[in-house]
Amino acid sequence: MSRTPLDDCFDQCERLTKRTAGNFYYSFLGLPTPQYRAMCVLYAFMRVTDDWGDETDQTIAQRIAALEAWRLSLNDALCPEWTPLEMTHWSDEARMVLPAMRDVAIRFAIPHEHLFAVIDGVRSDLFLTPAEITPSLRAGFRRLRNSISTAIWWPARSAFAAYTFGAFTATKRSVEQSTAALRFN
Repeated sequence: MSRTPLDDCFDQCERLTKRTAGNFYYSFLGLPTPQYRAMCVLYAFMRVTDDWGDETDQTIAQRIAALEAWRLSLNDALCPEWTPLEMTHWSDEARMVLPAMRDVAIRFAIPHEHLFAVIDGVRSDLFLTPAEITPSLRAGFRRLRNSISTAIWWPARSAFAAYTFGAFTATKRSVEQSTAALRFN
């Protein structure tokens, strides 16, 4: 089977995740391959989004412009009629991550608003000082955190449910066997 540009995007996302996620990366290794790859893509998407907001050598206006370009590229990628030919004006990061993000969003039916919420959250961080964090902003951060959590765990939910059920079943069987062995000894 020949490799495709999409395979290269998935590989680049995996390398970025492995290089930058620390121990978080290792939590993905127990997942089935489709969910593992999806988690690497989601992490890479969030990592790049966060990096756009953290570019300390750029002004806030430049960071906002970079985040807006990232948002527009994501919007393009998530359109049903999108084709890879439309990537010519995208940044290198967008060409590396967004085709795979599109594939993951389609394959796992990830609601697009969760992905856009990540960008919105990073953008809003650019304007805050610690004194400005009010209870309503904390509630907004909780909503953002929930969007991020949902987006991250969306691909893993079926694998996690299967794993949990399998572990529960194996544990139950082991307890039953141990109990039976105790009764006969």
